[in-house]
Amino acid sequence: MVPSPWSAGAQTLLEEAKAHAGARVCVLNRLDRDTSGIVLFGKTAEACRSEQHQFEARTVEKVYDAIVSGRVAQDRGRISLPIAQRRWGKAGIRRGGERAKTEYRVEERLGPVTWLKVFPKSGRFHQIRVHLAAIGHPLAYDPLYHKQGQWPWLKRLPLHAGALSLDHPATHQRLGISCALPADFQEALRRFR
Repeated sequence: MVPSPWSAGAQTLLEEAKAHAGARVCVLNRLDRDTSGIVLFGKTAEACRSEQHQFEARTVEKVYDAIVSGRVAQDRGRISLPIAQRRWGKAGIRRGGERAKTEYRVEERLGPVTWLKVFPKSGRFHQIRVHLAAIGHPLAYDPLYHKQGQWPWLKRLPLHAGALSLDHPATHQRLGISCALPADFQEALRRFR
C-alpha cells in the first residue's frame, strides 16, 4: 500500500495512484498486503478531510467477504473484544486494548469452511483476522493467526473488501462502491463446494 521498511524499493499502490492522478493523493483506507478489494484515495485536501472525518466518526459502512475455517453455527453474530497491537506486526485480544466490534453473516457453509460477509464497526489493526480467530474461526489461510488447515489453492488471505458506503465529499450524497470477488477467491469457493 505505502512505502515501508519491509518493502524498500518495491512499487506501492500509493505511488501508482499518484502517477495515475498526476497529483498528490491521500490514502483513506488500507488493506493488509494479501487482502483484495476497495482502496480509497482522495485527490483534494477537502476530499481527504471529509473522508478521513467519516472514517474517524465510523459513518463509513464496510463489507468484507471472508472464507473461515470450520462450520460457523450461527447464521449471524457479533464480536465485541478489545484489540491491542503487539510487536512484529501482530495484534491480539487484550484487556485494556482498544474497543472493537465486528458483525458477520453466513453466506454459505462449504464443508470444512464457511463463507462469511463481515461488517467491521471499528477500524483496528488486523481487526477481522483477530476477531474471527478469537471465536475459533480464523481465516482459512492466515500465516499470522492460523498455521494449520492449509489448502493448496489458497495462496493468500481469503479476505476481500467488497463494498464501501460513505458520503461524497462535494455533493454529500451517499455513495456506494463495490468490487466483485476476484477470480482466485471465486476459485477457492468453487473448490470447497
